[in-house]
Amino acid sequence: MAESTVNWTNDSQQNHEIVYRFEKAFGEGKNPQVSDFLQGEGASRQQLLVELLHSDLELRIRAGQSHRMQDHLKAFPELAQQPDEVASLLKTEIRCLRQMGIQPMLQKYQAEYGSILGKRIEELFAQESRGSREAKIGSVIAGKYKLLAELGEGGMGSVYAAEQTQPVRRIVAIKLIKPGMDSSGVLARFEAERQALAMMDHPNIARMLDGGITEDGQPYFVMEQVKGLPITKFCDQEKLSLDDRIELFMAVCQGVQHAHQKGIIHRDLKPSNILVTLVDGKPVPKVIDFGVAKALHQKLTDKTVYTEAGRMVGTLEYMAPEQADLNNLDVDTRADVYALGVVLYELLTGQVPFTGKELRSAAYDEMLRMIREMEPPRPSTKLSSSFDLPKVAAQRQVDPKQLTSVVAGELDWIVMKCLEKERGRRYETANALSRELGRYLVDEPIEARPPSVGYRLRKFVRRN
Repeated sequence: MAESTVNWTNDSQQNHEIVYRFEKAFGEGKNPQVSDFLQGEGASRQQLLVELLHSDLELRIRAGQSHRMQDHLKAFPELAQQPDEVASLLKTEIRCLRQMGIQPMLQKYQAEYGSILGKRIEELFAQESRGSREAKIGSVIAGKYKLLAELGEGGMGSVYAAEQTQPVRRIVAIKLIKPGMDSSGVLARFEAERQALAMMDHPNIARMLDGGITEDGQPYFVMEQVKGLPITKFCDQEKLSLDDRIELFMAVCQGVQHAHQKGIIHRDLKPSNILVTLVDGKPVPKVIDFGVAKALHQKLTDKTVYTEAGRMVGTLEYMAPEQADLNNLDVDTRADVYALGVVLYELLTGQVPFTGKELRSAAYDEMLRMIREMEPPRPSTKLSSSFDLPKVAAQRQVDPKQLTSVVAGELDWIVMKCLEKERGRRYETANALSRELGRYLVDEPIEARPPSVGYRLRKFVRRN
């Protein structure tokens, strides 16, 4: 899911919080009504309405309630003038009903929605059925990609290992949109991710190999299959030393820098999106999943792309402060530098600065405030207070006390420079971070320094 350019409005960004509150109210058993959460006017209100309706349908069907799209059409008759949105919402309804073991009847839908969609009802049912069949292991996509196993699942699509049969035989990864998820917004995000991958060619980024449209009209793209482990898990499994972890991480920085040079911000860098595979016996990290990437200088698609309904862009534990500001559209490459800092923090300490449990236990506004304002503990501080310090040290082949003392000082300073709340105080580029780590490895003076007394005083005054 990627953003073409800065196409959002402040209103569309505020939809994040509105849908979040709607879903939270439903989870608390408050029976929220879509009409009570609507605000704004024109296109902004319409976008919010559609996002809320998708959420409402899915939540109520999964909860076993009888509320259906027909009820929404009665409440919002203006939807009848927007057949594309009605079709998209009906796909959500049909998909959720089938997942609950309920088989919707074509004749009933024809009677209820035929005046709006006409023959598209039959096409909708056929597409949904084909989509379900396509996702089955053993089926063949585009006549040459046989699905072997599911590798992973995201918000809009699933990734499968597949055997390519022509023009060459090889094992690849293929990404398909989930059945019922092919709304205009999802299609735009899918196309944008495909374009982002096509722009890049670097040994530390998973390569795109092919893409197209199936005979049933479903978009797909094919990537090299990265048979590897998340970088943190690989390092722990292989018991890599701190220096070896840093060298591996520097290659990640180079891949991210390549994406930045192509005008692409990843916006969701985390260990599960950095897989380490063996090439000629040597570990090579590969950055994957540009599903929420952002283009800096050019459009990735002609379609307007919005953020996913009710969700922040990125993963909370690795999210830069500016990504947690709903009114800030100016996210640049330094957001990725922040996320790289969190990954480095985890490689050194075995922990992230703030856990997902800590963040998600807070109310929505407080969670965002924590990301924006709360200063993370230094890596050495995290280690010294960790009950798992002996285990963490053993995975790095070092004595526990020595691990804390090695991290304290320069490595602390480097990581904390990445994690600065003010992005102007971070490393300007991923390459700058890589070079800094290179200087550390050869015992050259580094640029990072602990914050001055004056800076700490200004921060204290600002917080209080």
